[in-house]
Amino acid sequence: MSDTLQVDDREQIFYAQSLSWGYEMPQPPLYSWLSFLLFKILGPNLITLTALKYLLIFASFFYLAKTSRSIFHNRNFDGLLILSYLLMPSFAWHMHQGFTHTIILSLAIAMTLNYLIQIFNTPSWKNYILFGLSVGIGLLSKYSYLIFLTLIAITLLFSKEYKVFLFNKKIAFSILIALLIATPHYLWLIDNWNEIFVMASDRLIGEERINRYEVLFEFLSSSLGFLTPLIILIIFGNIRILMIHKTSKKRRIETFFDNYFLILLITSLFVILSIDIKEVKVRWLHPLLMVFPFWALLKIERLKGPTKILKKSFFYIGAFITALVIIVRIGQTSFNSELGYSGRINVPIVQSLNKIPEKILQKVSTLYTRDYFLGPHLFSVFPKKNIRISNKKFYETNAEQSLCLILWDDDGYDDNHSLKFKDYSGKISEGKYTLFYKVSNLIDCQ
Repeated sequence: MSDTLQVDDREQIFYAQSLSWGYEMPQPPLYSWLSFLLFKILGPNLITLTALKYLLIFASFFYLAKTSRSIFHNRNFDGLLILSYLLMPSFAWHMHQGFTHTIILSLAIAMTLNYLIQIFNTPSWKNYILFGLSVGIGLLSKYSYLIFLTLIAITLLFSKEYKVFLFNKKIAFSILIALLIATPHYLWLIDNWNEIFVMASDRLIGEERINRYEVLFEFLSSSLGFLTPLIILIIFGNIRILMIHKTSKKRRIETFFDNYFLILLITSLFVILSIDIKEVKVRWLHPLLMVFPFWALLKIERLKGPTKILKKSFFYIGAFITALVIIVRIGQTSFNSELGYSGRINVPIVQSLNKIPEKILQKVSTLYTRDYFLGPHLFSVFPKKNIRISNKKFYETNAEQSLCLILWDDDGYDDNHSLKFKDYSGKISEGKYTLFYKVSNLIDCQ
């Protein structure tokens, strides 16, 4: 509904112009690799990135549904499990609004959990191989996947029933597959550690000593978004009635999740109370709490809860939330981009670039800007031009023209990248947005 790139999309178009073992951002490269491949097919634009995003979301739900069928005895809980994720803000809203690497992290977690459960049920070589593949994908999806993987490993160590799956020659093969997939990137990361560490620490670590009780409160309040299905269960499932029903014996898989969340609680409290953290964001809790609906619904299944009222409440609330998300997204692109804190979504950058006179474009072989927000839009609008963004060169080919077109704007997001020339060849005004351009020699575009 908008041609304007948001921050994460801009980052992908900028970095995914080539394949590399790593990129200058505190994230693994898998999402950028997939973006690169689709760019070659569909072109470097927002439509391509949106297609990739929803393919990954679909795949995540596919594996969540597949895992559900392997866990729950009551088939009604398959539907409840899927609907649970539509009640969680991270899936109901943030997946559409801003997530990129977190989306592929969700897929990796769903795959890992699925093949781990498959190993519990059938410890075949095939399942161990697929488990190793999913771990390798996870290690290349987002660095926080390591937290999820560590929690799973510790849980297995403390589970008598499942420890056997961790200590055998088949798991060694899984580890080998994961290492073969992930090692090249992590060797690159070691070589570029200082730069990546600085960028990551700016996001995580505060400069001054902070009130750890405030961080604890942020952690608990951010966790509520992942506990939404349980809150609705309590309100609409009538827990008082559920508790007086005859219950069946606790299953091994429920005990596994019990141990997982107990270890999670202990380690989270330890980290919060012992390490300085600047803040706690909802997306940081994704690898910790994404599997929560499985645990909550395992409890309800064992309590023989009234699934009809739960399915209806989950369905109608989920439908309402989904409709609300669609309305807000239309509102963002129609009249108020600040809905959901996405101020750039209505900036008419593409429309302005399309209005640059053709006679000006025919004179130049290269487009140049120092603006890292404006720059990535050039790839989809001018696919046949040489593009330079600050000191980065893209699509450089020998051309007869020795002139370049310097571009800058006044969108209010300067970040010291815009070029404020006193003179310019022309300008294009679209509402509150103004795009300036200047024809110059290539030597000025360095």
